[in-house]
Amino acid sequence: PSVVSQSQTTPASATDPVKHKLNHSYIWLGALRVLPVIIVAAFASSTELIIDLALDSATGGYGFLAILALLIIILLVTGIVMLVRFISYRYIWYEYAGDEFSYYSGIISKKRVHIPYQRIQSINQKASLFQRIAGVCTVSIETAGGAENKAVILPYVEKSAAEALRRELFERKQLAQMKEAGIQIPVAASSANIASPTGAPVTSIPAPANPSVQAAPVAGGNALDTPAQIANDFRGVFGGDAIDMGTVTYEYGLSNKQLALAAITGKSSFTMVFFSIVMAAASLISSIAFLLGTSEDEIFDTLSSLINLIPSSWIIGAIASVVGFVLIIMVVVWVVMVVSTCISYGGFRTRRRGARIETEYGIISHNFNGIDIDRIQSIEINQSFFQRLLKSCTLSLARVASASQESSSDAKKAAQTNLVIHPFVKLDQVDAVLENLLPEWGGLPQADKKLPQRARRRALTRRAILQGGGVWLAVITFVTMFFIALPIQLDAFSSSELSDYLAFYLVADIISRVLYVIALLLLVLDIIGALLWHRGSGFGYDRRYITITNSGFSTNRTITPRMKVQLATLQTNPLQRHRHLTTIIAFTAAGVGSSTLKLIDVEQDAAKAWFDWCHPGGNKTLSS
Repeated sequence: PSVVSQSQTTPASATDPVKHKLNHSYIWLGALRVLPVIIVAAFASSTELIIDLALDSATGGYGFLAILALLIIILLVTGIVMLVRFISYRYIWYEYAGDEFSYYSGIISKKRVHIPYQRIQSINQKASLFQRIAGVCTVSIETAGGAENKAVILPYVEKSAAEALRRELFERKQLAQMKEAGIQIPVAASSANIASPTGAPVTSIPAPANPSVQAAPVAGGNALDTPAQIANDFRGVFGGDAIDMGTVTYEYGLSNKQLALAAITGKSSFTMVFFSIVMAAASLISSIAFLLGTSEDEIFDTLSSLINLIPSSWIIGAIASVVGFVLIIMVVVWVVMVVSTCISYGGFRTRRRGARIETEYGIISHNFNGIDIDRIQSIEINQSFFQRLLKSCTLSLARVASASQESSSDAKKAAQTNLVIHPFVKLDQVDAVLENLLPEWGGLPQADKKLPQRARRRALTRRAILQGGGVWLAVITFVTMFFIALPIQLDAFSSSELSDYLAFYLVADIISRVLYVIALLLLVLDIIGALLWHRGSGFGYDRRYITITNSGFSTNRTITPRMKVQLATLQTNPLQRHRHLTTIIAFTAAGVGSSTLKLIDVEQDAAKAWFDWCHPGGNKTLSS
């Protein structure tokens, strides 16, 4: 078969597939990505030598030569990397056959991936800042199936070719599904007449969406939509012309308020604030130690000796200053995180196009995700603690993911399978969003079957005592202090050693008192969390769907179609059987990041009724 570039117009058929090459930026832009790593490694390994040469009077003139040699080495290594990528570039291509998509790569170790069209689950795109400037992106083709599934990654695909690739694969998938279902295929839409992606629509396969529905205006809008639209309209050096992907029947974005609150209530913001404080404190102490030519331990010893000489009023002022400094760091880092999150969500769009759900966002880097309706495993409505206070939630779709083809270590990343379709939406607006975006999922059941009162007593015992952090922190603190005090009780020290050990014991005693207070606070929080879990948790089902809600300080509500439940399980332990309670578990599609729905301490009769309801959807097991 012949080789063509992504922008050429060359017909392809099942008997004469065409090789489609990646963009040539795979060679030079891919090499530039590793250039910072090469520079850092080179200077980190030779900085000390260069400084010694420059400071030594006998070899002072060789410092410049050493730097020049280092730059030559960096250029040589970069050239070698570029040469390797040039050779590998010649052996990477993808092509279409009558029934499957094929991807070829590898020089010595050859890789050939063949994906039947009907197994394609989603086609996603990501582009970094430099990729956007070049007009290329990375395309990820995910399949549906077992846990060993691998996502096919196509790097450095021209933007127009990526759009045409996405349209082509979904059209061929629909044709394959029509063949499998025995539906008569129009001659104009037969696979033999489908041209390879060229940038111009070639077929008009009817989408399952209502043809009378016209493209709807975008609901919502914020100040970052305009720069995001400008960034999207700029297709880069090699991006090519835009491809018509079909009519959008429903689309919405984020308002200014939703964008800001989504950034403020994000989990990553608070995590980064905590780590930034720790890193700032460690860097400050290390910098002081470096400037004074001493160690961190000596600084702490000096501060301890000075504390006894400083008036208490000064100590209070110093503590207030430190607390203020920490608060300033928290505010600055938090603001930076909020701004970066807003930029990453800039231009956020969720749309319904034919039989697919698509999300798109990002100003600096660009992310596009698309999934077929029939591949959605469940709808998840999640509320963090702050979202509960604001009566809002995050909407996402659970899907079966695929591990990366490049490395098995990416399987953990692929386990994050939820596609966020709205990062911040009011609870009273959820039904309206789902009704327009997923009309096939209309009339979702509520979690009207609540947990019995005896489940509350078990929740207090299990969550607040057996699993609670406060109780175990108090136990560990008590055991530690017991062993610290044991040598004193046994008179294991001499009089000279005893004074030093008593000083250590007094410090440990003060720390233990603080830990006991923290343990008490954690215990109170565990008790409140157990009561909130019992009050808000429950399940419900109707003819088509099951919904399970697990509550607490945060809440997760999962809605799954009956036919997506592959395995239903009832589990009980002796304590549950004594209370006539059961744990219900439902497993959805197998694969990387498969979903598990679980609710503990359900009324036994209600659990058995649900178990019988699950029968047509999949297998069932009883576990004692």
